[in-house]
Amino acid sequence: MALESYDFLVSEIRVSLDKGDEIKKLILEENLSEIKRAQIILTKGQQRQKLAIYTNLSRLLKGGFDILYNFVQGDLMEQSEEIIIAAGISLKNINNHCKELMPLVLHFIQLYNMKYADAWIPTFGNLIHQFNYKDYQDHIEKIIIEMSMPRQPEVGRLIGAMMIIQVANLLGDKIQGPLLDRVRQLCNDNDNDVRALVAGDVLNCLIDKLSPSLIHQYLQDKFLPLIYDNCSQVKKEMIKTLFLHYQKLNAIDCVEFNATQIFIDCLSTQNEDVLSTSLTYCGVAFLAIKDKVNFEFKQNLVNLFVQFGQHQSQTIRYFYLYNLPGFLILIKDLQLNYLLIQPYFVIVDEDEEVNRIFACSILHELIKSFDYSFISAQFQFIITSILNTGNQKLILQIQLGKIIETLINEEQYHLTLDKIQKQFKVVFQDIAKLFQKCDQNYYINQKFLLSIKNFMRFVKPKQFMKYYLPNLLKKQTCVSNEEIAMEILAHFFGVCQDYDIQQNIKDTMNQQFFKGNSNKKIKYLCFVKDLPKYISKKYFNYLNFNLFIQLFEDKIIDVVIYLIKILPKIKHYLIDQDYCKQLKSLKGKTIQKLVDEMIIKIEQNQIQVDEVQEKRMQEKEDQIQQEYLNNLKGIKQFDSSKSIDSNQKNKKRLALKLSSQSAKKQQSSSQIRIGIRENASLPSSRSQDRGIGQGVQRQQIEIQKFKSRPSGFNKF
Repeated sequence: MALESYDFLVSEIRVSLDKGDEIKKLILEENLSEIKRAQIILTKGQQRQKLAIYTNLSRLLKGGFDILYNFVQGDLMEQSEEIIIAAGISLKNINNHCKELMPLVLHFIQLYNMKYADAWIPTFGNLIHQFNYKDYQDHIEKIIIEMSMPRQPEVGRLIGAMMIIQVANLLGDKIQGPLLDRVRQLCNDNDNDVRALVAGDVLNCLIDKLSPSLIHQYLQDKFLPLIYDNCSQVKKEMIKTLFLHYQKLNAIDCVEFNATQIFIDCLSTQNEDVLSTSLTYCGVAFLAIKDKVNFEFKQNLVNLFVQFGQHQSQTIRYFYLYNLPGFLILIKDLQLNYLLIQPYFVIVDEDEEVNRIFACSILHELIKSFDYSFISAQFQFIITSILNTGNQKLILQIQLGKIIETLINEEQYHLTLDKIQKQFKVVFQDIAKLFQKCDQNYYINQKFLLSIKNFMRFVKPKQFMKYYLPNLLKKQTCVSNEEIAMEILAHFFGVCQDYDIQQNIKDTMNQQFFKGNSNKKIKYLCFVKDLPKYISKKYFNYLNFNLFIQLFEDKIIDVVIYLIKILPKIKHYLIDQDYCKQLKSLKGKTIQKLVDEMIIKIEQNQIQVDEVQEKRMQEKEDQIQQEYLNNLKGIKQFDSSKSIDSNQKNKKRLALKLSSQSAKKQQSSSQIRIGIRENASLPSSRSQDRGIGQGVQRQQIEIQKFKSRPSGFNKF
């Protein structure tokens, strides 16, 4: 059987074989079992064959341990470094015959080879969890103590420290004193790499697993020497370990461990590499001590961060931005926050593009800590300045929707929303103008659409219709972006609460896109697909959107395919459920296959109309229609009263003129004639009311027609 037909994984190695004998060595009989083939390869196979065996050793031993292990134990000792490492990695997750495998694992760990240790120590850590550790405890701990003695080479001390981590993960608080004493000794090791490993992985594990009393007894006095170590790598590892466990360590009562002083000292270092590590984890540490610090500490901390924001290093300024949102919330002092945020205004305006992009991305998080007046004065100026640059990378990072959400007062929603809509009117218009210029790049087009989707609900309907609707209706860069654009439009259609605007959008979609080219028809289907989320089934059919099913007769195959794909999401909004019969009549193997898959999907995912939500939507839609009628009636009444007032003023002027000309005539008769003429020129109040009532009645009849008429453009 050829090598390529083995069940286990084989790495492809291209080798030219010139001799027939070499080819024969790579071929085995086809009727051999996998275990038997592995046994033959271990005794007679080539190196590349054995590599495949040892890469899959864990699975092979699980099915044939008794047959293969003796061969593995004898053969692996003589193999290359590559194969030994592959075997160790393969056995990492083995969960059977663990006790029998332990001598083999310990053998390779004790070879003082760091590559072997990296491969076999994780396997060692797994094995000691699979059997009674006490059976091997004395032997294992003797090996650890021996390998980590000061007289041993550096690699031995590193391996000993790595084994302590695995034992601590198993024993936790039950770890014995000799191992902890050895950890204390390794904290003072002469080699930087050993101290860095202990300060990082070893202490991180022990602080997590040990009780506070053992930490205080064995470890706490070693923290300060490692924090103030001469090697920057050791300092970085110790700062990371301490900051991640600050909450647990701060609870331990110890005079030597001054949490606040150590925190300030770590942030006061002049070493940029160490400072970067401190700034990466300082937020977690400050969260643990925030309730124990006074105003003076906060003031010193703010002064330090202001320096970080003005630092000459771009990396340190980045970490200033990284920590800024959290510290603004935790400081909880408005005056200190004003001081803390000052470098931000310089960075977002003048810094390198990487930092400016990051500064724009956190803008919505910063405003939570300030009052409305400061936000209006400072942050809106920043947004306007960024929009004026025309830099799309910066603009697309601003999460305008979240900014407005933060500014809105839920208790006075409509009042604050109206105020914000006026305040951000120019901003909304500028974004719409920039959106017009991004129709050539797929990614930029998509990012703009997603940004608009997040803040669209805060734009005034008339402003949306004027600035955003034309951009959404034009062709986007791809179908996925068309879907986002139409989802935005469908959402707006459902929430705009303006009957006149809804009718305009309906007319546009039904007249221009339903009967347009293939791209427009697909756009129409994208729009219809999302409508059930926002309008009722009753309103959907009244507006004739149910006619989308007629597109199954379209001559363009792409339109038909897209219709079939979206049908499972919208079929529950159709009154006529016989569409499946119509779709089954379509010709073509591909179409028929898609129809069959669609029918199966519909049967598996039966979407039902939520009656409660449907009723809520209908009530909302009826209210919008009634408001539209009331507004229409009010406008007509206002126009009529205005016309009457105008006629009355004209007649009064005429009356005054006639009075002056007939001053010598009798006043009573002239006034009677003037009054008769004036009244004769005006319509009666009854005829005025009749005209208004007829107009409103016509609108009501139009709105209610859907109850009794079928759908169709020619009848709309």
